[in-house]
Amino acid sequence: MTAAHVDQVQVVAEMLLQAPRDPEGLRSYLLREYLGLADELGLADFGIPAPFVAVGEYSGDEGSELHIMLRNEAHIDAKRFEYALERRDLLSTPLRLMVSGVITPADRPARGGDSVGLGRKDGPTGTLACMVADKDTGIVYLLSCCHVLTDPGSPAIGAILCQPGSKDGGYPNHRIGTLARYEPIAFGGHVANRIDAALGLPDSVGDLLPGIREIGEVHGFNPSPPHRAVVQKFGKATKRTTGVLRYKDMSFILTLRSGEALFARQYCVVAPKGRFAQEGDSGALVVDEQQAAIGLVFAIASDLDLTFVNPIGPIVDRFSIQPS
Repeated sequence: MTAAHVDQVQVVAEMLLQAPRDPEGLRSYLLREYLGLADELGLADFGIPAPFVAVGEYSGDEGSELHIMLRNEAHIDAKRFEYALERRDLLSTPLRLMVSGVITPADRPARGGDSVGLGRKDGPTGTLACMVADKDTGIVYLLSCCHVLTDPGSPAIGAILCQPGSKDGGYPNHRIGTLARYEPIAFGGHVANRIDAALGLPDSVGDLLPGIREIGEVHGFNPSPPHRAVVQKFGKATKRTTGVLRYKDMSFILTLRSGEALFARQYCVVAPKGRFAQEGDSGALVVDEQQAAIGLVFAIASDLDLTFVNPIGPIVDRFSIQPS
């Protein structure tokens, strides 16, 4: 392999991966080349950034190939693409386009704050609360929301769970365990629910670590936090945020895919600025200043900074669990 050939691969990688994502325009020449390439191939909906996720040289038994990988099927004509790169003196080996899907970290062991969800295409995805253990048997579980680990309208014990969740590229190759226990959600709005919670049984305990990303160890449960308690959480969408417990006895109607559900005696957290949580943070464990868990994020208001939190007390009572 010559130095010139190595440079070709690097330039193609910069043009397809870095230039479209460079806000400072440091690769403006390559960005123009990229845009010219997109126009030449007739890809009006190519988008910035483009669907390219990886570029590399593959060494096979019959020689080398330049492999360019896409996040999804973009209907790119490989022959025209090959010719376009050859005209730019950027290709000296055969070209192969491949759909790899989204490339995600092999982020194991997982811990509180990581993405998790039901293991199916377009399955619900949220946040792993933390690693817990059954008080009586010592069996280790992962804790999150029922609507994250299953479809509350048709839950199934034994359903596959993925980490990261499906919407973060975890399906189908990142299985972490199966749905073990859950509290059914009553729909219709005439029966009050107390919790939206479920437990997953990991395939291997070694796939989980105790505690929460950036926050650390969970120091037990606090079932009676005071009004105006300062709290924090780490969620897969908004990461680490701080808020104040402003409501302790909130009742509201939650809209889910399967219908409306009434929840009663819930907490509600408001952030000093910005939002305490966003979509994708469901399941995040909320802790007080002593890092004792007070509840699980499970809902947000669309037009106000209101994050609804299941109190931890009923969850502990329902599943008889403790931090592991």
